[in-house]
Amino acid sequence: MAAARDLWPVLSLAGIGCVLYANAVAHPFVHDDIVFIVQNPAISRLDNVAGIFFGPSGAVFHGINAYYRPILELVYRLEYRFFGLDPHGYHAFNVLVHAANGVLVFFLLFRLGFSRALAWGLSAIFLVHPAQSESVACIAGISNLASAFFILTCLHCYASGRTVLAMAAFVFALFTKESAVVLPLMLIVMDRLYANGPLGRALARAGPFAAVAAVFLVLRQHLTGMSLASTVLASPGELCLRILAIPRTLLTYGKIIVWPDDLHYYRNTDILAPNAWAFAVLGLIILTGIWFFRRLNADDKRTVVFGTGWFFVFLLPVLNVAPLINEYSFILTAEHFLYLPIIGVLLIGAVVLSRWALRPSVRKGIFAVVFAACFVTTVGQNTFWRGEVPLFERMIRFEPRFGRGHILLARAYDADHRYDLARRHYMIALDIMQGYVARASNVAARNVYLGFIRGIHADLTRLEKTGQL
Repeated sequence: MAAARDLWPVLSLAGIGCVLYANAVAHPFVHDDIVFIVQNPAISRLDNVAGIFFGPSGAVFHGINAYYRPILELVYRLEYRFFGLDPHGYHAFNVLVHAANGVLVFFLLFRLGFSRALAWGLSAIFLVHPAQSESVACIAGISNLASAFFILTCLHCYASGRTVLAMAAFVFALFTKESAVVLPLMLIVMDRLYANGPLGRALARAGPFAAVAAVFLVLRQHLTGMSLASTVLASPGELCLRILAIPRTLLTYGKIIVWPDDLHYYRNTDILAPNAWAFAVLGLIILTGIWFFRRLNADDKRTVVFGTGWFFVFLLPVLNVAPLINEYSFILTAEHFLYLPIIGVLLIGAVVLSRWALRPSVRKGIFAVVFAACFVTTVGQNTFWRGEVPLFERMIRFEPRFGRGHILLARAYDADHRYDLARRHYMIALDIMQGYVARASNVAARNVYLGFIRGIHADLTRLEKTGQL
């Protein structure tokens, strides 16, 4: 009986994850999948694994961002060894990793003292929430899935007292995605709240992890030539605008989690838009949260603090401080950024639900409704990844002034032989990019937009010469 009791959460959560994303497995490569897999010249090589970690092949430059993700590169190469250029295998692997992450969330929460039923319920919502579709249904989302797998493994091992294994998992997480550098902060939060030790002890235990993170950042800077500090501080005025836009970004993420009806690829926040209303709304939410927090018992207060810490720590690397600029004043506010932070909000939501709906039957009913709504929405959201035309059409529906979005949609229409629509969106993109050139004060930025304009003209000329217009 005990064995069956322990096996049931694993099988049920894994089953939920696999069934939920079954309709994504048949999808093709789209967008970034093509860049990192189909067009990756080193994808078939397994004879230079050391070079992935210590040579130029480990540093992948994508747009203006410098990436050093050797474990991710190794994952791609191993996947290619098994699946070749058959996208279905890559999709299936994403689904399996996501399901495994749901199981890890369950065991971590159970290890921290949450009831089996609550840990399972939170893990199930983590699996089925529609915001996760961008990480799971997109093959390139494996960066979020694999990084989360190693982070969750690290936290579970750390909570279990297996420090060496936790350190190994942390190293793997860093080499999968650089945003894992914040993990030592989460270890401190977890130690203080659940190990009941003094702050000094928590800092001492997290110290070696922080040292490893520092070494990683130095290595990354050496191999990519990109300093995190210099990148963040490159334009103080722009940094100030990004910071002032944080309340709007937080409200956007909150909206995605609570009411995910407008999910789309390349979600952006315009840092030049007004912020006053967002400060007011966020301030009201904080005051309401303080009022609510003061009425909780000790255990619920601990859960709320842990959930809040979890959300902000794992969101910190993408919370407007690093210049994740898509174009001009648009910063990326991607749904896949919420893959791990969403757990913190779910923890807070569980406390709110327990205080609002005191009867267990009511709580179970609400959970069932939320689970079913998320499941159905996610299955529908997965369908937009069936090709670049539906993916970018939905993006433009919500991001009508995103120039690169119109270029991507135009190229998708071009590949689909819908040339009149392609020309229409090339012309919209051209108008947007010319506006950027007229307003851009930074020479390097202006040159980027001029490069986009030249590319648009080249695409239009090609269409005209081949008689497709």
